[in-house]
Amino acid sequence: MSDLLTPLMLVMDGDEVDAFWTFNGLMERITHNFDMEKLMKELKDLSTVMKYLDPALKAYIGKTSSISVRWFHLKHKCLFADSNDPRLYFCFRWLLVQFKREFSFDDVMRLWEILWTGKPCKNFHLLFAYAILETEKNTLIENRFSSTEILRHINDLAMTIDLDKTLCLAEGIHQQLMGADELPTSIQKIIGLAPDVADGVRASLSSMDLKSGQYTPDRRTPSPSPNRYASSETSSPDIYSV
Repeated sequence: MSDLLTPLMLVMDGDEVDAFWTFNGLMERITHNFDMEKLMKELKDLSTVMKYLDPALKAYIGKTSSISVRWFHLKHKCLFADSNDPRLYFCFRWLLVQFKREFSFDDVMRLWEILWTGKPCKNFHLLFAYAILETEKNTLIENRFSSTEILRHINDLAMTIDLDKTLCLAEGIHQQLMGADELPTSIQKIIGLAPDVADGVRASLSSMDLKSGQYTPDRRTPSPSPNRYASSETSSPDIYSV
């Protein structure tokens, strides 16, 4: 709890009343983070996003982490239908405290404010988490990291992640999803789109011009790379420069 309360106390300049009610509102927003079953559902959703966007990365993590995932399930008494399906347990800390330990104070305040807007989609924090993993994909695979080494590497990323680039990449991933011809229902639910709404938004995005050039969605099942989203670095919404 102190991970979440301390920044609020600093922003409120020690005003305990304002800090209390702000913290109360925050807890209402993220109370599910402290329900193990619901937090595991978020990890499952992140795994679903990864399976759609980058099956190769998901398969690699699944191959290296099957034993550790079973141990994690047993430790937290939370079993899934398929314990061989990676639930990205090394992202547990990210979701639990909203990336608080991964960034400096100023960056955390900015990231939280962006995430709390609910834009550009529901569960944008999952796309943000995936963006970090996508950035580290080559390091994980080329070095043939084991599950333990992946966990160590992810933890060592704290205070080294470029917030601006990761936000731009996450925004590009969102545009990639919105531009897909056939977005799976599971992904639509995760990012908060009803099927009829998704069709209309994708149609408008398909003709969208970004500042750095035309944005042309990949019509195949996307397998993103940093270059694919490079154009979005110059087109971040104003909420990213809070």
